[in-house]
Amino acid sequence: MTCVVKGGDFDFQSEGFGTVFGQGTQANADAAYRALEKELGDPAAYSRPTVFYAKAGTISRYECTGEKCSAREMQMAWKSCSEGAKSIAEICLPLAVVYNKRLYCVLQPNAPMEPGKPFAPYTPPFNR
Repeated sequence: MTCVVKGGDFDFQSEGFGTVFGQGTQANADAAYRALEKELGDPAAYSRPTVFYAKAGTISRYECTGEKCSAREMQMAWKSCSEGAKSIAEICLPLAVVYNKRLYCVLQPNAPMEPGKPFAPYTPPFNR
């Protein structure tokens, strides 16, 4: 399994843009993607665009209502998933989207830029 990681290549949103979410460490992102890999199955099996969220080691999903997901719809699902969170560790994080038989990885670790070193984009475990 592989996923699309460049925000400019995200075509699952009806508004025509994709957002990458920078949160947590590489270890956190790796763990979330490994959990997704166990849960996901074949992206071709999804008939509707589906958004996956990571929350405290679990994966939840939201099936979009239209041909593509709207930013508002994704935000409302994110808010609903995060309801009742008492700490940052309990907040849902947008993780990935299945659209048109492809997987899009939207969560990337919040990596600080290091002076003098080239930017190294994050690669999910199953793309390595």
